[in-house]
Amino acid sequence: MRSPVFLRNVFLLFFLFSVFHARAQEVCMKHYSVNNGLPSSECHAVMQDSKGYTWIATDAGVVKYDGYRFRSYTSNNGLPDNTVFKIHEDRFGNIWFASYSGEVSWYSHATDSIYAPPANSFLIEHAKSAPVDFCFDEHDTLWISYYRCGYVKIIPPAYNTCKVYESATACYFIREVSKGRFVYGTDLTHDARTIPLPLRITPVGSSADATVQTIFPQLSHTSLTEVRNGVQYFTNGSSVYRIRGLTAETVIPELVQTRDNINSIYLDRQNGLWVCTWDQGLLYYAASDFSRSPRRFLRGENVSAVFEDREQGVWVCTIRNGVYFIPSLKISQAGTTKTDDIYSYNNSVIYLANDYDLVQFSVGDSAPRSLNANHFWANYINGGQALLGASPSVIYDLSSKTEVPVYTRTETGEKKFLRIKQMLNADAGHFYGVDNNINALYRIDKRTGISEQLAGFLPTVYSMALYDNRIYLGTKSGLYCYTRNTLIKPDGFFAGPDAKIDAMAVWNDLLLLASKGNGVIGLRKDKQVLHLTEANGLLSNICRSIATDSDGNIWAGTNKGITCFCYTNGTYSETRSLTVNDGLSSNEVNHILVAGNLLYAATNNGINYFRRDDILKPVAPIMVNIEKTVLNNSPVYNLNGRELEHNENFLQIYFKGLIPRKEGNVTYRYRLLGFDTAWVVSQNTFVQYTALPPGDYQFMLTASSDGIFSANEPVLRFRIRAPFWQSGWFIALCSLAGIVLVMVVYRLVVAMIRRKEAAKMLVQKTIVESELKALRAQMNPHFIFNAINSIQHFVLKNESLNAHKYLVKLSKLIRAVLENSKHETVPLSRELETLGLYMELEALRASFGFDYEMHVDEALAGRTVSIPTMLLQPFVENAILHGLLALSGKRGMLRIAIREEAGTLECTIDDNGIGRAAAEEIRRKKNTGHLSMGMHVTGERIEYLNKFAAFFITTEITDKMVDGMPAGTLVTLKIKTA
Repeated sequence: MRSPVFLRNVFLLFFLFSVFHARAQEVCMKHYSVNNGLPSSECHAVMQDSKGYTWIATDAGVVKYDGYRFRSYTSNNGLPDNTVFKIHEDRFGNIWFASYSGEVSWYSHATDSIYAPPANSFLIEHAKSAPVDFCFDEHDTLWISYYRCGYVKIIPPAYNTCKVYESATACYFIREVSKGRFVYGTDLTHDARTIPLPLRITPVGSSADATVQTIFPQLSHTSLTEVRNGVQYFTNGSSVYRIRGLTAETVIPELVQTRDNINSIYLDRQNGLWVCTWDQGLLYYAASDFSRSPRRFLRGENVSAVFEDREQGVWVCTIRNGVYFIPSLKISQAGTTKTDDIYSYNNSVIYLANDYDLVQFSVGDSAPRSLNANHFWANYINGGQALLGASPSVIYDLSSKTEVPVYTRTETGEKKFLRIKQMLNADAGHFYGVDNNINALYRIDKRTGISEQLAGFLPTVYSMALYDNRIYLGTKSGLYCYTRNTLIKPDGFFAGPDAKIDAMAVWNDLLLLASKGNGVIGLRKDKQVLHLTEANGLLSNICRSIATDSDGNIWAGTNKGITCFCYTNGTYSETRSLTVNDGLSSNEVNHILVAGNLLYAATNNGINYFRRDDILKPVAPIMVNIEKTVLNNSPVYNLNGRELEHNENFLQIYFKGLIPRKEGNVTYRYRLLGFDTAWVVSQNTFVQYTALPPGDYQFMLTASSDGIFSANEPVLRFRIRAPFWQSGWFIALCSLAGIVLVMVVYRLVVAMIRRKEAAKMLVQKTIVESELKALRAQMNPHFIFNAINSIQHFVLKNESLNAHKYLVKLSKLIRAVLENSKHETVPLSRELETLGLYMELEALRASFGFDYEMHVDEALAGRTVSIPTMLLQPFVENAILHGLLALSGKRGMLRIAIREEAGTLECTIDDNGIGRAAAEEIRRKKNTGHLSMGMHVTGERIEYLNKFAAFFITTEITDKMVDGMPAGTLVTLKIKTA
């Protein structure tokens, strides 16, 4: 009797086979319904326009899909009728719709609006049924076919003139084959049972008909694909015909006996024929190969139309369940349950299904094949042997189906069975494996299962690799290496929460590590030479698997999909990424296997497989469009090239990168030249600029998504005019007016300042003159006091003759001083004359005890030179009284020299007296406290003269020395007229 576990396993296997058989080679689909934004589940047509927008015709309006959201347009937006059957694009990029009412309309991207042509008023009266089809010829003439109403030609550019061709009452389709040549179908009789259909290849409205080669069975509707290389496919509702010239052959017989089972047919760019049926779903004949059974999708669905977009994604319209999207026919799916590991074996793959049984699968198989090896996990290696996890683990021979338990011997010789989680092929006779209980490394005999422990107590091991004749172990704590009977941890590698190494791969001399948080690391001789992260294009730094192909490309499986780093010229420069948006059944990729040109990905939702070449082919770039611009909160449809006013500077720019399969996962890079200093990277689909200053601007935009970049780079140029007050002429005028105003104000201010300064100078001059007069007045009493002392000296000595002489000369000197005191300056000759009288009186008073002489430069003779009054006298007096009169032992000598040099009058007063130091010592000993009043007043006068008068006077007093002894004093005055 079978155990309950066995019966359970049999049931699970039966269930697995039934599910897998139904989905053995399925593709991943996305379903869009009213829950996603469609206005209705009844969809009739789908197409993608030249800008990259996807359009869907429904019975509740038309829908524009940009990869972010579905936007509906209804009669409220300008549609004549909400039920739309057909969509076409003209050569100007306008999108045309044929409605159930018989009317047409068109959409403009420039204004985001729908318009109805004037011809609609005629079409409402003429059309007794819905349009069957329509197209444009090379002259932009619009041709519409109406069932039982013939053909209608609408003349451009206003589309207000119509012409009807009623030679055929029942019209089924119309296609332009080449310029002026059409393929169209009509009926010739009204027999209810047989309606023969001739094929005509002729300009519509021409009387010349082509020869009828084939009469098709009765039909009530038809569908025709586009003509390609002179071949087109045609259906009458139950069968499909291939037409070359005027010869038709049946390629698909009646699918069922009931007519009208085929709604439409479509030929994709790979010449694959899609057949949309009423109740049998969607059929696909790859490369129009009708000798093989078609691939079937959406069994039981009423499929109305199919369209292949720029990225080779397939859009499928249904009548009852909205729209389905097949991101890629190149990626197939096997199974739906979580799969952790997958391995190659004999041109097939082996994986563990539902965690219970090893399953073998080959591409093209209708169902997988059980290997009847029920265990908890599998770690397949090579050579027809697999490691099966249980208690104990066993080595399972795939050919003989025999099991060998894995064990080691204890010290007492007893068998200790092992639970091996990771295993690696060592040589022809051995495996390396890690025990799951104690994380010890073993060498396992392939034939007997006997194991020898090499190292123990490792952190939890998740991956193993044999590289450079050493065993590398990826653990939760980073990388370990076993070599020469020693377990080491290479220096310099990461640790912590991002250190877990889930998988490893070897390519040439490169060891690749898939880390759970730190991306992909490449080692060469334990030195890091490669680090690939999200910054390099990796979808996620959490890597769960890694593999390389024969070309050196790195395939990394992450929690967000697969990234391929393409190896070109020694570097990894390009990336290709795959996610559920591209056709994977799950973004969580647990294991990757490369087998020749096929790549298998074990995911949380079954296994995906595809040809590497198909994925690595160049993909269609992103179409990026500037959708609209808003200026000062008002839409602007023609901003490019415009010149704006200064206050039109609040700008919003809306844009979209159109790659529908990515569902808005697009990164934008934009820059406004003239405003932005650097590129801005963002996933927002609009940018706002406030208070733009006047200037020339250029908005530049690019987009990217998972290594796919935009082909076009839209540019928006505009200019903001400066306000008139910032214009050149206004600025020049204001500058001129400002200059004039400044000059006027300047002149007024300068005049006012000058008046004030003149008044101030007048006051100061008056004050200075008063001060100078006061000083001069002080000089007179001082001089007279000294003269009276001299007279007293003569009287006391009873020298009446000398006193008389002195009084005569004194009176003459006093008259000269009093006369000179009336003036601020006097001629140099008069000053010297007065100075001579003074020196003669002093010599007389001193009983001619000293000699004096004056020398005037001949260059001054005959010239009138003025100097301040009584300027030299104090210095001469000082030299006589304090230098010469105190002299003993030698006769005193006073020399006065006047000369002019470089416009400066230089006066020197040279005496051979006792010097200033000896004179000061005599004064100190007498302790008279007397200060030379003449020198004090003279100093003040010189200060006032330098500050307020038109003179610049400097004095320099030099003590003369001979053999270190005082030899007199030299006073030098330099007088320069300002």
